[in-house]
Amino acid sequence: MFNRFVFYDGPSMIDGKPIVGIATNVLRASKNAKTGAMVQTYVMRSDIEPHLAVKTGDDISVCDGCPHRSIASGGKGSCYVVLFRAPLSVHRAWQRGNFDTPTPGKAADRLAGLKVRMGSYGNPSAVPFPVWERLLSKTSGHSGYDHRWTEIDLQWSRLVMASADSAQEAEHAHRLGYRTFRVRRESDPILPSERVCPAATEAGKVLSCSECRQCDGTATGVGRPSRVIIAHGPTAGRF
Repeated sequence: MFNRFVFYDGPSMIDGKPIVGIATNVLRASKNAKTGAMVQTYVMRSDIEPHLAVKTGDDISVCDGCPHRSIASGGKGSCYVVLFRAPLSVHRAWQRGNFDTPTPGKAADRLAGLKVRMGSYGNPSAVPFPVWERLLSKTSGHSGYDHRWTEIDLQWSRLVMASADSAQEAEHAHRLGYRTFRVRRESDPILPSERVCPAATEAGKVLSCSECRQCDGTATGVGRPSRVIIAHGPTAGRF
């Protein structure tokens, strides 16, 4: 059995261009210290390597709605994901055929009892909602974030946090029924409805995402606090 598999291969729900959804670290835990032992998922253009898609603006097929997407597609170019590392490695392994594509039911079985990170790269909503709903149906928890919360059906609030980049955006998302994950400047105040992400440096990194499991939308409760973190990573200065 492969350590990774394809769970979606079809048109982007954003612009209809070909994309692929890949789950990795299914058999061997991720070495990502912040997320901990979670299955990682990547949503990428299937016909263009991710580090090239950001240069041409074709990343919009998976990153539309995110202000941190590439400058070529109209964003700030402030995304913290280093595309020529994990995303490129995953894409090239898929090109070599080092994956399989199980049926939706078997894909869900493979993730039974595991914790899953939705969209380690790419907006989850580029993939149809029913695909994610089935894929996560037997997991022991997940995290998920999406920047397209003003455009997609409210059903997504069950699975993902609305990614917010200002207090105003967070309050708007709350009114719609979303919990939020907000990136802020160090000088920005924390809202009464928010708590600092426990995996953040400013929180002392007391818990990994795998241990916390609070960024699951409203899946396990609507009234829980939203989360906030100071902009971080190599492109934080562009926030």
